[in-house]
Amino acid sequence: MPLLKLPGGGQEQLKDHRRRALALLLYPYYKTDVDVTPLGTQNKPLHLAIRRNDPWAVGMLLKKNDSVVEANKSEGLITLLLATRSWSPAMTSDQLEILDLLLEKKAKVNVKMPLTYKPPLHLAVSHGLVHVKERLLEHGADVNQKTREGKTAFEIVAERKKQHGCGEDCESCSEVKVLLEKNDPDRGKNYVET
Repeated sequence: MPLLKLPGGGQEQLKDHRRRALALLLYPYYKTDVDVTPLGTQNKPLHLAIRRNDPWAVGMLLKKNDSVVEANKSEGLITLLLATRSWSPAMTSDQLEILDLLLEKKAKVNVKMPLTYKPPLHLAVSHGLVHVKERLLEHGADVNQKTREGKTAFEIVAERKKQHGCGEDCESCSEVKVLLEKNDPDRGKNYVET
């Protein structure tokens, strides 16, 4: 299974010689199966490329077979949820590119984390990732979806404002509020202005 060895075993992006080898394996005339998994982990090559934050490898794998965009791995995480695990307030352009690639291939935006039931929108809101929220909302993210604790995205914004200790002039929280209100104006006023 050379395909699994190329993206596996690391957190950094693939080196150039590995990228060239991956491109060769994924050449359109070859019938390389990108929906393979090693014994034990159930990590598919796409999961490994996402974990490496390598948009080039993610794009190549999705071009070969975009049906793997919803593939589960052993932790029960589909590709978009795996990508969200690496999000932080300092999100990189590579992470945004991976998000765009997954959304372009119709990744389910309302899928929830197995334990917390947090969908990607809630994670983006909690980190103040305005560009991510915009992309998720454009692709149909539900602002009224609830976590295991029963919290919607609006309540996550209110919590963020309290934890953040910001006032009404906080640019990040204000942008989040506006985005959410565009998608559900009545609920936005009820939760964000507390």
